[in-house]
Amino acid sequence: MVPWAVYHAYGDLEMLQNQYDSMKAYVEAELRVANRPSLFGHKKFLWDNNPFQYGDWCAPGEGFSKWTQKGKYLSTSFMANSVNILCQSARALGRQEDEERYSEMLRNILKAFERYCILPDGRLKGDFQSNYACALYFNLIPDGKKAGAAHRLAMLVRANDYRIATGFAGTPYILFALADNGYVEDAYRLLQNEKCPGWLYTVKAGGTTTWERWDALAEDGSIRTDAIPDMISFNHYAYGAVGDFFYRRILGIEASAPGYERFTVKPIPGGTLTYAEGNLKSRYGSLSVRWERDETFTLHLTVPEGTVCDVVLPNGETNSVSYGSYVFTVN
Repeated sequence: MVPWAVYHAYGDLEMLQNQYDSMKAYVEAELRVANRPSLFGHKKFLWDNNPFQYGDWCAPGEGFSKWTQKGKYLSTSFMANSVNILCQSARALGRQEDEERYSEMLRNILKAFERYCILPDGRLKGDFQSNYACALYFNLIPDGKKAGAAHRLAMLVRANDYRIATGFAGTPYILFALADNGYVEDAYRLLQNEKCPGWLYTVKAGGTTTWERWDALAEDGSIRTDAIPDMISFNHYAYGAVGDFFYRRILGIEASAPGYERFTVKPIPGGTLTYAEGNLKSRYGSLSVRWERDETFTLHLTVPEGTVCDVVLPNGETNSVSYGSYVFTVN
């Protein structure tokens, strides 16, 4: 939820305090809708009975009916994430009673998800890319079954020849779900795929903005005619969420404390990239990262005053540094 993201980025506890009641009301609304009786069957602590969900909206090669049908599989992952954010917010604000209550609710959701949604080998009921991406990213899958789920996601990605198959729900998380679970090169191949649908396909097609539909423009240059006209926007942010992966995995910048008072830099190189460079403007100043790789891996790092950076290099070497500029080189 937005207030938690803002607090995490800027460390503004007063803002989080002011928005807490609205966050709590939103979570309660989710839980209320998820737990109402249904003629179609309902498992307690799962959001599986809403008559309408946008689901995996705009997943390529599918239409409205298929997108919305996937909602019954995806909704619980997002509800669990909302409850988890509220738990963390309550902890940050010292609201112990709320933290305990929603922590118990989260445990119940995770137990129900494992019982009803995960097969013994780690595959999910609802065998599609976004379902695995969201369940893995939001930590709904227990450690003992995570490898099986990640393997199945990688197999789905490979079977689709590294063409993206996620809609709005799964796209922000699929690269994380792969890279964080042992499939770094699969994540990079998915990211760097130039065929339709894919991020670089839009670049090759001349796109200077992200599109609403992966396949809004066909490979022969024609605009698709089998879709609702106002759903073929060529300036639509959703798939631009991949930028989060650029910062948090390619550059490796992660806030360890609100406002980046302490942060980690753990670059994950892969694919055909030989270098990456970027900076982030925190409340303490600009932190910048650049890395290059050939026979060796070299990291250039600038740490703002008043912060601490925990550096994790690709070979596992770690360092903790404060204000200043640094260069690290490993084989």
